[in-house]
Amino acid sequence: MAQNKNAEKCPLWTRNFIFIIFLNLFVMSIYQIMNQAIPLYVKEGMTGDMSTVGYISGAFTISALIMRPVMGSIADKKGKKFLIIPGILLLGVCCLLCGFTKSRVILVILRISQGIFFSAVSTGASAAVSDIIPKDRVMEGVGYYGLASTMATAVGPGISLHVIEHGGFQADFWLVFGAAVLGAVIAMLISYPGYRRTSENKIPESEKRDSSNYSWLDHIVEKAAIPMSLVMLFAALSQSSISSYLKIYANERSIGNVGLYYTVYAIALFITRPTTGRLSDRFGTNKVIFPGMAMIILAFFLLTRADRLIDLIIVAIVYGLGYGSVQPVLNALMVKYCPADRRGIGNSTFHIAMDGGYGIGAVLWGIVADLFGTTVSIYYGAAVSIGVACILYIFLLYKKERKRLKEA
Repeated sequence: MAQNKNAEKCPLWTRNFIFIIFLNLFVMSIYQIMNQAIPLYVKEGMTGDMSTVGYISGAFTISALIMRPVMGSIADKKGKKFLIIPGILLLGVCCLLCGFTKSRVILVILRISQGIFFSAVSTGASAAVSDIIPKDRVMEGVGYYGLASTMATAVGPGISLHVIEHGGFQADFWLVFGAAVLGAVIAMLISYPGYRRTSENKIPESEKRDSSNYSWLDHIVEKAAIPMSLVMLFAALSQSSISSYLKIYANERSIGNVGLYYTVYAIALFITRPTTGRLSDRFGTNKVIFPGMAMIILAFFLLTRADRLIDLIIVAIVYGLGYGSVQPVLNALMVKYCPADRRGIGNSTFHIAMDGGYGIGAVLWGIVADLFGTTVSIYYGAAVSIGVACILYIFLLYKKERKRLKEA
């Protein structure tokens, strides 16, 4: 009964929560569309090799990684709106400009700029949603917030490939610019709560820290978020093998209509995300994380043997159920363990790890493919990286979560 009363006092589906979900939808659609367009643009439009695809794709995520600490600090000090609206508009402009160059140097500069502005808007939005979600509904709220990413994964790659096929790369980049403008309009409609500005969200004295004792590292990294972030680093490392190289891999095996993979993958995520938080709250995160990681490893094993579209669809289902269990739970754990006044830095730390995995993976898997002479080697390596993530979770979080579940 007490829990039901709390839920009534702290509604989840507020105006702000709905708007920020739509904002996340547009931001992640931009990310997904560009993730599809840039590797193809480099390989087909600029006749680059796999290593070139890797470093140009990686420039985006590496720059986002480097800028995360700065953006997290700005989010805590200046507010989330200060980052989000300029960030998404400038991101759209930089994406649009990609269609007007054939220079690899300029494209790298634009990808670096995109990484900076993406880190601004995504860090600001992630910190804002942490403020908007009621504290007693964090797992559930983060799961629903992540559905926007799921929808972006469903529609973004397929739309991108369709637009490129029928309108060319420039049309795809104009599409991204339009999404950025719509995202900025939605961002202007959000009322951004601040822990320092409302009595309801006032930071408890027990959660406050004396900032005068902070080291330089405390201004870059939130220590409470490190365990979840390290696990996420290796999960993202594996995920980048699909987001950056699946289309190229499918072309090598003469598998068409790859956009259907992303649709099915997104449906699997859509089914998983809303239930993952509730299952974690009821049974504990350990009983969600380990099956999820096992399914991801199985998906990569199946992918190495895929030579038909139906094989890719099976991979999409298994991988979607697995990744949809792992990523939102790690994100929600980060929110739970971070002090209220450090959630900007906490989100920054978590996304540094995620961006690091994507950026390192985009470069690493291209080198692996060139080194072994086959793209399939990428997915053996990706399975190994998930195994490392599982080992890290056991050492860093397993006992802590068992203890938290017993005390709950």
